This record gives sequence, C-alpha cells and structure tokens, in this order.
Amino acid sequence: MAIASNPSLDPAKAANQADAIALGGLYDTLVRLDARGEAVAGLASSWKATPTSVVFELRNDVTCSDGTKLTPSAVAASLKRLVDPATAAPFIGASFGPNKLTVTPDDAAGRVTVTTSGPWSQLLNGLAMPWTGIVCPAGLKDPKALATGSFGTGPYVLQSAAPGRRFTLRHRSNYTWGPKLGASEAGTPPKTLLLNVVANESTAVNMLVSDKLDIALLGGPDLKRLDGDSAFTVAQKDGGTVWLAFNQQGTSMKDEALRRGVAQAIDRAAFANAATFGRGKVVPSVVGPTIQCFDATAGDDVPKLDAGAARAALGKAGTVRIIGTTQLGGGAGQEYVQAALREVGVDAKLRNTDTATWSQTLTGGKGDWELSVVPALNPAGSIIIPISQTTGAGPPKGTNYGAAQNPQAAAALGKAVTQVGPKSCAAWGQVQHALNARLDVLPLSTLPLSIVSRKGVSVLSPQGGLPDLGSIRVQ
Repeated sequence: MAIASNPSLDPAKAANQADAIALGGLYDTLVRLDARGEAVAGLASSWKATPTSVVFELRNDVTCSDGTKLTPSAVAASLKRLVDPATAAPFIGASFGPNKLTVTPDDAAGRVTVTTSGPWSQLLNGLAMPWTGIVCPAGLKDPKALATGSFGTGPYVLQSAAPGRRFTLRHRSNYTWGPKLGASEAGTPPKTLLLNVVANESTAVNMLVSDKLDIALLGGPDLKRLDGDSAFTVAQKDGGTVWLAFNQQGTSMKDEALRRGVAQAIDRAAFANAATFGRGKVVPSVVGPTIQCFDATAGDDVPKLDAGAARAALGKAGTVRIIGTTQLGGGAGQEYVQAALREVGVDAKLRNTDTATWSQTLTGGKGDWELSVVPALNPAGSIIIPISQTTGAGPPKGTNYGAAQNPQAAAALGKAVTQVGPKSCAAWGQVQHALNARLDVLPLSTLPLSIVSRKGVSVLSPQGGLPDLGSIRVQ
C-alpha cells in the first residue's frame, strides 16, 4: 500500500493523512465512527455520554502487542499523557476544545470516565480521532521508543521502519476486537502489510500497473490512467473540504477588506475544477455536506465573483505569499489561486511543497504566509475538525491556522458544544455563517478521495474516506 509521507508512529503527534492511516492499524481508540458518522464500539463495548463526560465500559479481552492485558488504568494513563502540555500534541483541541480533561479509571468495574472542565458535546467523537489511540504501558514507560516502534492494541505491529522507503507491519493473529465499520468482504487479513512511502501520485500509479502496489489513495489526474482497467476497483468518497485560510497573525490579511477582495477574485467553480479535476463540488461551508449540522445556507455569506471589486480592494495588498501541498492535485488548485490574484494586479508568490513541509509551515505560527489552500481531511467525520481549524487559539498553541478571532463564531460555538445531537445544529449553523461573513475562511470545494485496490484485495473507508488497515482482506 502507498502512503504519501513518513507517518508519525506516536499517536499523540498525528497531524496528516499518512499518520491517520498508519496509526489506525497500530493503535485502537475507545470508539470509532462508521460510514454514517455514528460511534461504534472500539476498545469500549458501550458508553454513556453527556455534554461534559463519557463513561466507557471496556472490553475485557483486549491485549497489547506485547501480550499484556489492557486495563482502565492503562487507558487513563495514555489519555493523561495525550493532554499533558509536555507532550505537545498538536490536535488535542480538536478532540477536547479549550477544556481540561479528567480521566478516572475503575479497574474493578472495567470502566473509564472521561470528564471535561466545561461543556463539550463533541467529546465522544473526539475520542475517535487517530491521535487518541491508546498507548500501552510499555510505550508510556519509554516515550522515546514511540518514535521507532509500536505499543498499541491494534491489528498490526510495526516490524521494521525504513523512513522514506517502507514501513513493514505484521498482523496479530489473536486480534479479535476490531470495530465493525461496515460489511467486510470475504477473505483474510494480510499477514504482512508493506506501507511504501510514495509522495508522487504518478509514481504510485506506475507501481499499481506494474504489480508493485495493491492499494493507493489518489486525488490527482493520474487516476484517469486506470479508467477501464479491470484489474482495479476504484471507490470515491468525500474525505473533507478544501478551503482558503487567511493568516491573520501578523500579516496584511488581518484587514477584512483585503480578505474580501481575495474572495471576490476567486472563481470557486474554476478552483474545484483545477484542484480536483472536476471531481469535487463547490461547498458553502468548511463543514462538508455529509457531516451532521452542515449548513448549506452559510454560502449566502460568501462574496460573489467580482474582478473589478477585487482589483479595487487589493490595490495596496503588497506581496501575497501563498503556500500549499502538492498532495492536492499536484498543487493545481493553489496555482489557480495565484493566477486569479495576478489577474487583478496582486504580486502573488506561490510555494508548493510536500505535505510534511506545508503542515509544519502552517502550524509554525511564524506569520510567513498570507494565504494557504487547506485540504482539510476529516478522518472521523466530525464537525469539530473543520471548526477547530478555524476557531480558537492560533499556531503554535492551537490549530486555528489563520488565528482568526471571531466573537460571533466563538459565541455560537459556546452554545453548540452544550448540546448533543441534531438539536445543536442551529448553533453550529451560526458558527458557519459567522466564519463566512467575516471572511475568516473561504470555502472552496469538497475533497474527493479515491481508494484504488487491486482485484482480490478489499479495504473499507469509513467516515472521512481514509482506508482502514484493519479492514483489509485478501481473497
């Protein structure tokens, strides 16, 4: 199987697509989200949730990769490490918001209680994220070893690592507690899973057609090379949304008039066509259309295309630095943004990089960019993922990439997280409207992901569109 970059082997450090894929095979979470976005059993067999807590009843048959039994105390220790400031986990805000976390184990009852210091209705979904994967005691005892080994309860164990080339995983023959994410096809899990680091999609397709790969996740034009090839099955899903981030941390984009001018210069349909080669659709919100509480009317607050108004607004914008990752359509989307801004007289400079470099730049908090095209994966299909990337603390303390401070969005978010389920949707809709109204973000398109698998090999891609390693079957 191909992955786009070297994955983090420490769940707490998960930050991108490759991390989510690899860690999902090595580390289990308390719950998972299925293709409908509903929580299903993981390490926990059942749970009771409120806006401030979740009580989990753990399975009693789970063992770590070294054979030790998983206990509530071990689960608690892993979660406490995750939220410890010394761990510097980049995405804990997406799971727990601004809250402090209390984790209370009860080994005798087989129970773990997770409590937040304030209301946070997305707590259950937050505990399905890749970075909440439970690290077993051996890994907690020697945290440095997490960078080179695996210490989880997942279906696979890391056998060897050759960064930049290949990560070899071995299947655990005694693994019986995997989540039910859908109807798996007949077959058996592969005894050995080779995760090949393939940053270039053209190379990945070359490897597929020359029998050097069985599974690849593709998003660019090279997918067309497999059209009509009966040797492969292609499954397409929306893996999230693509949007434009405005860096309001020490750059010219603090000026709302300039942000509005940028929005008026961009034809979002043309962007979707360029970035996703016609497979993506224009979206009205950073929240994807398959996510609970998506608000289609938020698009009413997005400015219309108006080159004349854009030229007038951006006359004194100065140099505008754009960053982006080539993992999205080879960088074609941000090339379109650069061309659109140059068309209205802006000195737009573009830096297209690999995903790891782009991610580090985006979260570094140095203010060395004005605009970024963000392909925002949503591996758990939760509304809090895109909202946590557009509200709250900015980098390096938080994951609000543009560091926008929007009082209306913050007030609506405060209401949304006090309610569980559909009744919270009115407040979530207000958050989406507030972000668009002030142009703190510009929603662009859906993020289509295509999982290519060789005939005889199947894999599920639950909510979020990423392949689930534990579901791979070989006929």
